[in-house]
Order: sequence, then structure tokens, then C-alpha cells
Amino acid sequence: MTSRTLEMRRLTIARKLREVEAGNQEGRHTRWISTRDMPGSGIKTRLTSMKTHLREVHLNSSAEHAAFLELWWDQSVLTVFEQVMIPTQESRPAALEVSVDHPTYTVGGDPVILSTDLVAVIERDGKVSKTAHSVKSAKAYRRRGPSPRQKIEQRYWERQGHKFKIVIANGMHASRSKNLAWLLRCENDMADRTLTEEEGAAQRELVRRLRKRLDVVVLEACRKVDKALSLPPGSGARAFRQLATTRKIRFDLDAIDPIRLSVEEIAVKI
Repeated sequence: MTSRTLEMRRLTIARKLREVEAGNQEGRHTRWISTRDMPGSGIKTRLTSMKTHLREVHLNSSAEHAAFLELWWDQSVLTVFEQVMIPTQESRPAALEVSVDHPTYTVGGDPVILSTDLVAVIERDGKVSKTAHSVKSAKAYRRRGPSPRQKIEQRYWERQGHKFKIVIANGMHASRSKNLAWLLRCENDMADRTLTEEEGAAQRELVRRLRKRLDVVVLEACRKVDKALSLPPGSGARAFRQLATTRKIRFDLDAIDPIRLSVEEIAVKI
């Protein structure tokens, strides 16, 4: 919990509570803490995805960014909500049950309104459930372990009948996180539009080449797609990205540079 959170003013708290209440009445999610509330504090990201119905998502750290991408890619996750507020009338009893002091605001000493970083709605075997995720950087977690706040959050969500996980992420340094971000940007580019004839032709030709293993590396296959169809440079690489985003082809997400993988490492799913 940052000092900026602890110093939130009463008028700001009152405004935010009204916004959350209005959102609940209208059936929409209203985050408790936005990136605007924490200027200059860490690496913040705003993004959209089809999984959140193109709603703007505010992520307050690179670790949250990496954790969100994993949830986005998980096919069992229906949607994700960020910075989900926990009412103080629920968090205070939870703090007592786990024998920790509830944090208070610096000004006024009122109990801090807590929020959980990410809450995923999941469907598995026809059953829908929620899992709350408290996200921490690997370095901070190794140094301190679970915080009193996380213990309160865990107790609250378990009392609601939902699962709670502490997610440890090494920011956006991992190749997997970078590749997922690359694919998410592609999904957003394709959102609510029909692919052009050129894009469709490039995908079909690339699938043909990959399936028949006509080339050694993906980059070579992409360039030959451009040449064979007289398409602008990069069309084949864009087709590769689109096919991977829609899971029509698959590659090792831990690869440093997917476009330079050997064709043998690409699984064609159509």
C-alpha cells in the first residue's frame, strides 16, 4: 500500500464511494484506484481487450500488467475486473479474524478502503466462479512475504465464497509477457472489424506454407507470402501475428522472438 493511498482525502473518498455506488446500480464496474490517482508511482498501463468488452483497464504496476495478460490469454476466463473495492464493513471484521491491524488513513484515522488488484470471472466445466488476485512484484514479495493487507483480502474473498491467489510477477521483463502484450495489441487491432481480402489471403497462404513446412524459419515464410501475393512488406508477419492471436497457430510463448522461430516449432491448429 502506497503512502499516496494512505493520504487520500475525505472528499476524494466520498466522491469515489458515490461513483462506485452509481456504477453498481447501473451494472458496470467502477475501479477504486485508477492510474490517475497515483501519478509518478511505478509503471502504469491503460489498455483494452475484447475480454473486458473494450472497457479501459487501469493497471498500476508492470506486475499487474503481466498478471492481467495471463488472465486475458486463459480461455477459461470470461472477464477481468481491476481494483475491486472491498467495503470497510467487510474488511474490518476480516482483519480481526486474521489478527492484523486494519490500515488507516494518515488524515483522520479512518479505516482505509482496500481494493483487490484483479478479479477474474472463470467458467470451467459449466460452472462460473470468481478468483481474486493480489499482485506483487517478485522482488518485493521475496523481501516481505504476504502483507497484512493481503491477509485481510484473502479472508474477505474466502468469506464471499471465492478463491484468492497471491500472484508473483517479474514485471514485463519475461519474454512470455512481451509476447502476450504483442498478441493483445493485435486483438485490439482486429476488434470490431472484418479482415481485408489481402489479410485473409495472407493468412491462407501462410497457413499453407507452415503446414507443408516449405520454409526453414517463420520470417522466411512471411517474406515469401509477401512476394507470392505481391503484398506490402510485413503482410506475412501481420498474418502470423493474427493467426497466433486467434490461436489458429501456436508457438512457445517463452520464445525471445517468435518471428525467428523455426517452422518446425509452429503448431498449425486449422
